[in-house]
Amino acid sequence: MSDVEAGSLYGLWGTLIVGVGVLCGGAIDALGVRTSLLISAAATMLARGVLATTSSPRLAAFALLGPASLGGALGVPVLTIGVKRASPPASRAAAFSMFYVAMNLAALVAGGCRDLFAAPRFGGRVGGWGLRAYMAAGVAVAAAEVVLVVVGLPRVS
Repeated sequence: MSDVEAGSLYGLWGTLIVGVGVLCGGAIDALGVRTSLLISAAATMLARGVLATTSSPRLAAFALLGPASLGGALGVPVLTIGVKRASPPASRAAAFSMFYVAMNLAALVAGGCRDLFAAPRFGGRVGGWGLRAYMAAGVAVAAAEVVLVVVGLPRVS
């Protein structure tokens, strides 16, 4: 895949996240925070699992434009609602501050982690074992989110 094709695919993915988010706004209200988070985490886990294991460009594009778009569209907006509902009014500003600090730190570190796993000692190419390990770690994080939502978090609806 060329850089132009990859950039176009990435742009389409971002556009789909916005579109799916707009279309799913009412569904989030109807399903509730917990169920929406479970759907988001499951879709993200499926997409990252496919991206970590496939060597087919078409299957990777499907995973990115399908379940990854749904997971991205439901992820952050639903987490934001969850932070609001789960935090008492007196500490809500601190809760949102920690939430946004965590998101910004993750964004800061993600590019460097990706570059580290793409280094020649880890396969050094798209589809190399280092990038597959990076994607597998993403699957593990999404799986942990599912477990936390199902088992360890109080219900917020």
